[in-house]
Amino acid sequence: MFEVKKMVPASGEYIGPETINSGQALTRYLSTNSNCFVSVLGEFGFTLQQISAPNANAADRMLYSNLLNCIVVLVLVKFLSLQSIQRKMIVFLLLKLRLLL
Repeated sequence: MFEVKKMVPASGEYIGPETINSGQALTRYLSTNSNCFVSVLGEFGFTLQQISAPNANAADRMLYSNLLNCIVVLVLVKFLSLQSIQRKMIVFLLLKLRLLL
């Protein structure tokens, strides 16, 4: 992030927490600080494995749920920003895929 901050000084405003320990912590950060941030998380695959495990604790399950909700919102926002013809094409492809499954 240091190199990014040299090129874009305002990027420092979008640096998020180094760790996110629970769904409640993510919700609190989004509601009090910024709803747009970047967190550089090492070994995130292990974190995903832990929070999505069948025996995950309640805090981990909520974090997993909140992360999935964030992804769904990002996809929805991107979808709604597309032109009408692009949206129709995506819906058509999704329906066709559904019929193939």
